[in-house]
Parts: sequence; C-alpha cells; structure tokens
Amino acid sequence: MALKTVSIGTAQDVYQFDDGDTEYGVETDGKIKVDTAPTNPNEVLRLADIPTSANIVTAAANITDHAVVRGDGGTKGIQDSLVTIDDAGSISLLALQTVDGRDVSVDGLKLDGIAAGANLYVHPNHSGEVTSLADGAQTIAADAVTYAKMQNVSAADKILGRVTAGAGDVEEIACTAAGRALLDDANAAAQATTLGVGAGDSPTHVTVKLSGLTDGKVPKHTSDAVGLEDSPITVSGVGEVTNASQPGFLAVPSGDLLNVTGDGTPYTVVFATVDHNVGSHFDGVSTYTASITGIHDFDVLVTISGLLTNADNMYVNLVTTGRTFSAPLALNTGNSNFYYTISFTISVSIYMTVGQTAHVIAAVGTMGATADILAASSHFSGHLVC
Repeated sequence: MALKTVSIGTAQDVYQFDDGDTEYGVETDGKIKVDTAPTNPNEVLRLADIPTSANIVTAAANITDHAVVRGDGGTKGIQDSLVTIDDAGSISLLALQTVDGRDVSVDGLKLDGIAAGANLYVHPNHSGEVTSLADGAQTIAADAVTYAKMQNVSAADKILGRVTAGAGDVEEIACTAAGRALLDDANAAAQATTLGVGAGDSPTHVTVKLSGLTDGKVPKHTSDAVGLEDSPITVSGVGEVTNASQPGFLAVPSGDLLNVTGDGTPYTVVFATVDHNVGSHFDGVSTYTASITGIHDFDVLVTISGLLTNADNMYVNLVTTGRTFSAPLALNTGNSNFYYTISFTISVSIYMTVGQTAHVIAAVGTMGATADILAASSHFSGHLVC
C-alpha cells in the first residue's frame, strides 16, 4: 500500500492510500486538485481515468431553476431547454414555444374550455332536400320529393287516394281507361259527350236498382246530398196506395151534450172522444188546424134533440178561417109536423193554407136553453186530400 502526502489547504499529512478499510482511497467534501496529470498506476488519479476533450460535458453559463436541460452539440455540452418542471410536477413552456408544432398556450385554452365528460362537438346544419338545425330532427324540404323518388305503383291503371274508412296511408285505387276518359274532361258537358249522352237523350233502363229503399215504398228526393229515400206512401202488390202520415182525424162527443143551446146562443160542439188523429192536427176538443197547404175534406154530422114547439130556427155550421158552411133549418111554429129530433150534415172540400182552422157550431132559437146534442149520431172528421 502506498503512503501519500495529502495537502488540505496549508496543512499536510501522510496517509496510507487504498488500505482496504475505506470504500474510496480519498474521501473529501472539498475539491481535489491535481497540478499535473498522473502517469503511474499508484498515483491518485491516472491519466486514463480522465476523458478526452470530446467527451467532456460542460454546463451552460446559466441554467434556470427547475429547468429541463437538453444536449447541445457545441462546446456547452448541455444547455437550458427553457422548459421547467416545478416541485408539483407541472410543466411550463415559454410563449411561442410549441409541442409537436402546436401552440400549447392556444390549445391549452381550448382544452380548459371543455368540461369534464362533455362533448363540445357541434352538429352542422343540413341544407338542401333534407334540412335540420344542429342535432334537431331532419325534415324533408317542401317540394323536394320528385315523382321519381316516390315508390313505384304496383301496376298500370292506378290512382292514389284512400278507400278504407278513416285517415291512414295512401292507397292505390283502380282507374281504367274509361274512368280516365271522364276524369280528364274539363266539365260536365264534356263528360256527357264522352258518355255519348246529349241534351235531348232519354236513356232507357230496363231495371234500376236503388239501395237503401224499402220494398213497396214510393221513393222521394230529399236533397241533392241525400238523393232518394223512402216516403210514407206505400203501394201494395195490387196497386192499393196508403199514406201512414197523411193528416186525418175522426172525433165524436164523449156523451150527450145536454141543454147546450135553444136560446139562440151558438155552441161550439165538443168532440172529445178521438177515434184517430194522424199527425195530431185535431186538438182533441173541437178544432182542426191545417199543417199542410192543400185540399181538405170535412164531414159533419150533428143530431139535435129536445126541440119544443116554439123553436123558430136552428142551424149547424162548419166554420173555417176563410169561410163558413151552413146547414140551416127554418121551423113554422104553426106547423104541427115539426120533429122533436133532427140531424144536420155537412160534407165539403175546401182549400186551406198552413195554420188555418175548422170547427163546428150549432144553435137553436127562441125556445130556451133546453136543446141537446146526441153523441150516438154526431161526429166531426176530416183529412188532407192533396
């Protein structure tokens, strides 16, 4: 083992070098300076241990605190990269510095504006035949679908519409050449020409079948919208005609009408028992009211009883709105051939308008109010003829 003199400052001392007790031959927290390059193996530093100048790494004049150093091919060896890593591990770059050609200060602001878990992609608006606003529903523009883009019809002679009841999908409707010939006519006159029907033609039909009508009923035209429908007139197989709604009535007194006249006072005869009253145009007491303008037939029978010898006149009248029909009887008080009971009849056809009325009155004069009207031989009836 070699003994070497070690000078530390102005102090010198001899020490055994590399005696195996220490990990290193010389340990110091100061600088070791060698004035000349050692050449022997036993010297502290060997020449071979010193790298050549090409491999010497030297620091730049100034390196920023926390800076990341980078290699430099020049005399510096290493230099400041101007990129710093602080104690928390955050990396910082100077302005105008880029990473992979990107301006980190600009792209960093973009990244800062994105919320966690967000998708800031903005769907573009569509224009043209199909339009939309951002991510909204796509809409086919008006007038954008051409005939060529519609589905094909299944066969020729079809028009599009709907025959199934209610709203729904478009359906194909058969339309033959004959139908198209009518459809392309400009008006009804042109359609008549297409059909070969002239103004003076009278088409003859052997059989015409109309749906919705009842057998035996005479049809009537209700309106252009409805067309024909049943009327109340029925014709039997042998030609008998009946009209279940034709106005008509028959009424009689409910009982003998006692002491109703005789002193010359006109009495409106009450026919309170109704046999029939089609349409309810008789009021159930004395008066019939016309519901239809036309010819009306009336029959009146009134039997007066209880006549005395001093009865000098009597009459029964059918009184209508426009006219009175009378059946008078003059008695001669000196004539012993007078009748204790006498019947009066009136039968007449008259024209009445809607709302006009008819009723029966009876009167016997000068003998006192003792004359009666017999129910069994009195009635009032009428009906619309046409």
